[in-house]
Amino acid sequence: MKRILWLLVFVMIAVTTPFSLLKAEIDYSLAEMDFTARKYVMQLNQQPIKLETSPVWHMGSQSLLIPLRFVAEMNRFSVGWDAKANLATFQKGNRHFSVSMHYPMIKLITDQPVTQYQIILKGGRFLLDHRTIEKLLGLRANVDEENSQVVFYTDREEILYIAPQFTLFDLKENQVDLQRTLNEKSTRLVVLNFYSTRCPVCAKAIPNLQKLHENYLKKGIVVIGINTDTKDMEAERDAVIKKYGITYPILLDPKADVYTAYSVAGIPNIFVIDKNREIVQHRLGVDDSYFVFLRQYLDEYLKTK
Repeated sequence: MKRILWLLVFVMIAVTTPFSLLKAEIDYSLAEMDFTARKYVMQLNQQPIKLETSPVWHMGSQSLLIPLRFVAEMNRFSVGWDAKANLATFQKGNRHFSVSMHYPMIKLITDQPVTQYQIILKGGRFLLDHRTIEKLLGLRANVDEENSQVVFYTDREEILYIAPQFTLFDLKENQVDLQRTLNEKSTRLVVLNFYSTRCPVCAKAIPNLQKLHENYLKKGIVVIGINTDTKDMEAERDAVIKKYGITYPILLDPKADVYTAYSVAGIPNIFVIDKNREIVQHRLGVDDSYFVFLRQYLDEYLKTK
């Protein structure tokens, strides 16, 4: 019952959100990283990701202190820790900085012009103010002081986000393993879609997914659907598959294990995964415009990768 209630909520989100955004142009190549004070979850383009410690709003500087290692690694910075020197190092290309800790003193070491910053230790993690993070990591930020919230913006390709591994059975009881699929020589990308039989927005996406499967399978793009139905919906599920002529694999997630592992926050929910198991594109709630972008992205990816 609990899963059904959550699924209904997520379907409502997926149904309403895309249509509310139709009037505005959506830049699907952009990454939005949304952090809010006291919340142990951040959102990457509406995808919830758990945090080990929550951001803190600093009243004095009117800034949000954000877990530094988390946001740095998400933006492809390599992070090191020298236990003897109590020194954390961060580097990406020509960008580099360090944090020295001799408690209670914590010092930021950088060759960039950072004169004022706020940094604290919480739950064994450094939290740094959003203005300094914006400068050191080369991001753009939008601040909502009323809600103690900061959204960082960057190119989606700059984001490092690893897809959870899974093994599920398809409708013919064949076992499908994500890593094994990615390891196949012919596979270039996996397009993974979480959907439900009774979700109207999911139904509208199916023809586009089927066309992707037909047009791109021989090019190494593997389309997979993960069915999130509860029990006793087999007849409806099979009728929908027949109605739309679905020939790409449909996997069953009866205990919602993969659904939970991917923190699915609504359906349809599409993840594009590369051979390194990185989620290189993601979208909650899709319409025709997204599939136009996705096809352009796939064509460019096949040319350059």
